[in-house]
Amino acid sequence: SCKDDVTSSDEQQFNCVEDPHLVNIWDKCEIPYYVDASVPSQFVTKIQAAFDAWTIHTRITFKQKPESESNIRFKFEEVPGEDKCRSAVGMPYAVTFVPRQPDINPICSTHFNSRINWDNYDPLKGAEVNFQATATHEIGHSLGLKHIDNVNALMYCCDKRQTSIQ
Repeated sequence: SCKDDVTSSDEQQFNCVEDPHLVNIWDKCEIPYYVDASVPSQFVTKIQAAFDAWTIHTRITFKQKPESESNIRFKFEEVPGEDKCRSAVGMPYAVTFVPRQPDINPICSTHFNSRINWDNYDPLKGAEVNFQATATHEIGHSLGLKHIDNVNALMYCCDKRQTSIQ
């Protein structure tokens, strides 16, 4: 398992082995993912960059595969409802569905809200929403992480412009 390869310095940096919020549903070192055709092409590289951030901290690698071979799937579609997490735009940025029985159906599905103007992110102005940060956060859910109360953490539930794993 990849957890066996994690060093104590990795644990201190990311705490990926002892994290009480981690639900260990992945017992492999490479996780296949699929990006649906509904995802605009300019965001596919940002999804890859989000996976790269997780690879650095977890030693899990991620490889794009056909949908039938994937465990993590991404698509763009309208996500209805009001945002429980007080986003700046008043609606959910994205929703990740995690399997209730991962040993039977180990597929996570992330739906990015197509009603969001994802192209309008400007890190210098702090405007709108950061797609890559949102993708990194949602991948955390696919890996079994839940929201936490630390406002500076990537897995904090509310919009606070967090852009990296801490």
